[in-house]
Amino acid sequence: MKFRQYIPAMPPKTRTAIINAGNTPYYADGQTEALARAEEIHAHNRRPFYRVYPGIMIPLLRIGIEKINISKVQLPVNGLALEFAEGHFLRVDHLEIVNLLIVEFDEEVLFVGFVHADGKHGQVVFSRKNESIFDWSQTTPQVERDLLTQIMIIVFGVCMIPHADTDLIKPLVLNRDKEKFEATGDMKFVDRAKRNGVHGWELGRDIPTPEEMEIFRQQHGEPGRKSPHWRMGHFAIRHTGEGRTIPVIRWINETFVNKDLWKKVPHGYHDDESGTSEESRQE
Repeated sequence: MKFRQYIPAMPPKTRTAIINAGNTPYYADGQTEALARAEEIHAHNRRPFYRVYPGIMIPLLRIGIEKINISKVQLPVNGLALEFAEGHFLRVDHLEIVNLLIVEFDEEVLFVGFVHADGKHGQVVFSRKNESIFDWSQTTPQVERDLLTQIMIIVFGVCMIPHADTDLIKPLVLNRDKEKFEATGDMKFVDRAKRNGVHGWELGRDIPTPEEMEIFRQQHGEPGRKSPHWRMGHFAIRHTGEGRTIPVIRWINETFVNKDLWKKVPHGYHDDESGTSEESRQE
């Protein structure tokens, strides 16, 4: 499965020149400067990224976090890029979003840059004074409201997962180290990947999509017996911390009717068939 890597809109020298010359606050109208600062933070933090697998996209969009208080939700790492899979981009109406770049500015503003399938860049600023996505969305232009709301649902959903459900997140290693890492779990392989420019994690790799489960049902249904019925896995919102004011989301595993056939569920749909090496991320 191929993922669309985040490509900066500006080369390093351009970013530096814009930042040094800028005098417009990033939280006002300085859109070019804001993007330059965001990409500089991303580069400085060694370009961290999540590969967001298709099976997790639908549950994230359905979780219903629009009206909960997300004021205390924090980024797992600042300057985080989200990569979506080819054929499974974030779609809203006729638009397709292939990447997001999430950056926190001084604990006041959450900057989100997004990249369209045609390579055009857009951006949205979420003030930390907003307590919910719903309240914030009412101040956005109607023509962009659906797109920006779904973007922020994905953003905050992804931010909430690591604080409660680390099983959904797997660190990436170099292709040559995959078997050794899976066998030993030795973090030296993760460190080596970071030194070689691969500072990433897989999010929801083992969660099947509805299409994959339909293939399973078609292949393994038995005459006179109801084929395995997949009750969709889903997220559940939980509140933690002092006074239970910090929302997190936990994954509730999918369950099956005739689950004795579960051992026959085919795996491997998400294997990287592109032949592209992780080392290609090196500059």
